[in-house]
Amino acid sequence: MLKFFGALALPVLILGSAIAVAEWAENETSAIELARKPIAPR
Repeated sequence: MLKFFGALALPVLILGSAIAVAEWAENETSAIELARKPIAPR
């Protein structure tokens, strides 16, 4: 029973994190823009 839940949990976690990353990449463009900008002017 424990092996069954372990084998079931791993794909669910991978799929869930992949969906979360895809949603974050679609919605959060400001973080990418901030990363492109230099933190301090030289």
